[in-house]
Amino acid sequence: MITISGLTELQRDIADRLWAMDTTAEINDYIHSLPRSLKREAWVVQQMIIAAELDQVMEVEDATEDLIRDIGG
Repeated sequence: MITISGLTELQRDIADRLWAMDTTAEINDYIHSLPRSLKREAWVVQQMIIAAELDQVMEVEDATEDLIRDIGG
């Protein structure tokens, strides 16, 4: 399991739920089932999980980190 520092309680709850899911379809269904006010929050947490996982798997260069930040909006 990965650790992401600085998440709010809500973001940690979303991250735990996303992490427990096995498929992209489950993740997409979960995010789409959320109220509009939480969809973007869940999408951002999903992107943070992906970035943290990639960071663990390979050394990420500065240009790649910049790209990931740009994607996050």
